[in-house]
Amino acid sequence: MVLQATIVYDSRDNPGKEESCNALCGTDWSLSENIALARDRVRERFGARAEVSFIDVARRGPPVGLENVPLPALLINGQPRITGRFDIRRLMDAVEAGLEMEGKDG
Repeated sequence: MVLQATIVYDSRDNPGKEESCNALCGTDWSLSENIALARDRVRERFGARAEVSFIDVARRGPPVGLENVPLPALLINGQPRITGRFDIRRLMDAVEAGLEMEGKDG
């Protein structure tokens, strides 16, 4: 089974547009270059063992059960792992941990 990492974000709440934003803002998942970078990094490091998908709640609404979860959120195989702002490094750490838990780290 392929580990599925899903980033749920709201493009209406863009941290990159905040004037007071600093390194703690995390990654702006509404930018296509950040989406492409995340997909490339996961593919380079984990190959076919993991995939990344994206859900913009501004377009589709939140997945069932995530209506009151702080966004952005990272789901690993449908289960919330990170809520609130995060960057690609934390995404990679969560994917690696998910693969290790499934015994797919080797």
